[in-house]
Amino acid sequence: MITPALQSKIDKSIQLIRKAEPTALRYRAEGFYLAFSGGKDSQVLLRLAQMAGVSFTPQYNLTTLDAPENVRFIKEHYPIVEIVRPERTFLQICRHHKMLPTQWTRFCCKELKESTNEHAVTLTGVRKSEEHTTRSTRLPEILPSHSQTYPPHPCREFRRRKPRCLGKLLR
Repeated sequence: MITPALQSKIDKSIQLIRKAEPTALRYRAEGFYLAFSGGKDSQVLLRLAQMAGVSFTPQYNLTTLDAPENVRFIKEHYPIVEIVRPERTFLQICRHHKMLPTQWTRFCCKELKESTNEHAVTLTGVRKSEEHTTRSTRLPEILPSHSQTYPPHPCREFRRRKPRCLGKLLR
C-alpha cells in the first residue's frame, strides 16, 4: 500500500522530472539520458520517468566486469533499456593507464560509464542516504552535460526501504 507520505514523494519526484524536461530537450532531442543499473533505485527512477511522461533514453553501460545475472535480468525485465558496449574493456583501459583505478583516479568510470551521456541531462537514482558515499562531482541527480545541478534528485527523499514499497508501481 502506498501511504500519503510516499505518494507525496512520488508526486514531487515526477514534478521535478517534468520541470527539468525543457532543459533536457535543449541538450538533445531524445530528452533525458537515464542511467540504468538494474538495481531497485534505477527501476524506480525508470518508472517515475514513465509516469512523468517525459522523453528519455534508458541505458545500461557495460563495464566488462558485469555480473551475467544482472545483464540477463535487464534484458529479460527491461527490454526498453539499451545495453551499451564499451570501445575498450576494463583490462584494456587499465593497461593503457598502467595502473588500476583508485578513489582519486577514476579513469575507468569516465570511459565506461560517463562517456555515453556527455551531452545530455542525466537522471540517476541516487538517494540522500547514499550521498555520503558518492563523489561530490557525481552527486547531482540531474546533470546538464556534467555541469550544475538542475533540479534536485528525483529519488533523493526516498529512504532505503521506500523503493521496495514502490515495487507496486513497477508491476
